[in-house]
Amino acid sequence: MSKHINFVVFLIMLGSLITGCSNLTIMEKDEILFNKIELLQDYVEKEDWEQALSVINDFQIDYRNRKWKMQFLGGLDDYRELELEIEKLKETIKENEKLESKVGLRQLKHRILFIYDL
Repeated sequence: MSKHINFVVFLIMLGSLITGCSNLTIMEKDEILFNKIELLQDYVEKEDWEQALSVINDFQIDYRNRKWKMQFLGGLDDYRELELEIEKLKETIKENEKLESKVGLRQLKHRILFIYDL
C-alpha cells in the first residue's frame, strides 16, 4: 500500500512540474508582445488605424528583439509563419479592415502561444 501512495505522490509531483514548466518560458520581456496585441485589439475595435499601425510597427521591433527566443523555442516554420502573420496584419490595418485585422490578431496571438507552449 505504501508503494502505491508513493507512486501516486510521484505522479502528482511530476504533473505539477510538467504543467508548471510550460509557463516558465514566458518572461516579463515576452509579456510585451502579448500586451501589444491587447493594445492592438483595442485600437482595431475603436478603428483608430493610425495608432494601430504605430503599435504594429512597435510590435514588429519588439518581436525582432525577441526573435532569438522564438527561434530557440519553435521550429523554423513556426517563427516564419509568425513573421508572415505580422506582415499580413500590418496590411489589413493599413487597409482599415476591421474584421480581417481582428482575425489576424487572433492568429498572431495563437502562433505566439503555440511557440511558447512547445
